Amino acid sequence: MHRPTTVDYGIVLAANGVVVGYEGARFTPATAFKIEGGALSLFPKLAGTSSQPTGISDNGLIVGFSGSLGAMQAGTLGATITPIAALRLGAGESTYAKAIDPAGGSITGQTILNGTTRSWINTGGALVEIPLMVDPVAINQAGVVAGNLSVAHRPVAAIYVDRVTVSLGTLGGAASWVTGLNASGTVIGESELVGSGTAGFLYDANGLRTTQAAAGYDTFVPAGINDAGQIVGEGRNNTSGASAQLAVGAGRPVNINQYLGAQATDSLAFAQFINASGQIAGKCITGYVCLLTPAGTLSWTSTTGGSFDDARRWDSGLGFA
Repeated sequence: MHRPTTVDYGIVLAANGVVVGYEGARFTPATAFKIEGGALSLFPKLAGTSSQPTGISDNGLIVGFSGSLGAMQAGTLGATITPIAALRLGAGESTYAKAIDPAGGSITGQTILNGTTRSWINTGGALVEIPLMVDPVAINQAGVVAGNLSVAHRPVAAIYVDRVTVSLGTLGGAASWVTGLNASGTVIGESELVGSGTAGFLYDANGLRTTQAAAGYDTFVPAGINDAGQIVGEGRNNTSGASAQLAVGAGRPVNINQYLGAQATDSLAFAQFINASGQIAGKCITGYVCLLTPAGTLSWTSTTGGSFDDARRWDSGLGFA
């Protein structure tokens, strides 16, 4: 468990429970970190520069970007940043690695020059442009990329598959945006509604649809999805303003915090990622970056005997033990 000393940070969760992220006060240079086995380590960087990891593969390859405003360099992060082949930084140009596939073979990202944004996939130094997409968010092992278009200066969720970019549309409003993608090509995100308000969405072979809300909440906004289709996110009650961190394997979402073990000294404020083992990474009420690990082996196959509410005790080497 690690308590950020500043107010703004992001995190990514690996298949083996390694958490990487960055922290930094708003509008100030960010510092990248890794938490493995409960131990925190910081990535070195030059004074006055930022370093932000945005993805980690199953074999531990970390991608992101580093540099200063207007001159960011995409690369792999470690003791130093190693620029991605074929992405040399030109004058006035910034490149951003946004995600990496599970095997670590392909990286997706964006290049910004003179106000123009181009998205790409880089595989072993071979660069392929993603047409129309301006903000790639996730890439799976099949090379499918989920991200966002820019339509009338607003984001609209999209998917790139077989060298074609397809808009996923919205739930009636003007904008939608992607938060995750899994191996089967299921996309999750959030969309504006007709008139006002937002709701979570899920896109798969059955098309775009609103996510199912938990009892007592009006919406369920997904933040992360794993290859088993398990989703974490936030439930929102539009009348009371109440919110809760929820997870769903089958059936309706359940409140994660209701199933923490008696020994837990903290609770989850924001659930952001879930891996294949059912581990959930996010931010806790106290400001810690935290990792929840379900106790025992769960099948996750039905609402009786395999759903999230069967995890009567949660444990974690990052602060919940």
